[in-house]
Amino acid sequence: MKGAALSLIQVLLTYSLKHKMIIHQRDVKAAFLNGELKNEIYMAKPDGFIKEENPDLVWKLKKAIYGLIKAYDQLCQLDREFAGNDK
Repeated sequence: MKGAALSLIQVLLTYSLKHKMIIHQRDVKAAFLNGELKNEIYMAKPDGFIKEENPDLVWKLKKAIYGLIKAYDQLCQLDREFAGNDK
């Protein structure tokens, strides 16, 4: 499987080079982990981080985390901005 994927990448790179195309790299994992949030989102602390004196405290997220639905929205927004359609 890995060999087939590398062959496909080589073909795409060769084709784009021959036709003088510009290649852009997208890091989907980083977008999911570091996407900016437009809404305030709070998260309950996972086990092991809860202190006995304040068990009801929550975290306010500054960046998107993997698995968060808003992280996918951020990825779509990045794609729209990249394509030149900011709506």
